[in-house]
Amino acid sequence: MLGSSSAMFNGQEGIWEINIAFDAMKDYTGNETLGEAYDKLLKLVDAMLEEIGA
Repeated sequence: MLGSSSAMFNGQEGIWEINIAFDAMKDYTGNETLGEAYDKLLKLVDAMLEEIGA
């Protein structure tokens, strides 16, 4: 699902920095509008948070 992604904790800011390549997302085709791509990204992040129980 996420072949091209990374996560790193930024100790100075106290936050996680997460990079996700859109083209690595399962249902991303490249033909989406910016709004459609954003919606797909939000769904992915929601699913990730649900998976880890956050």
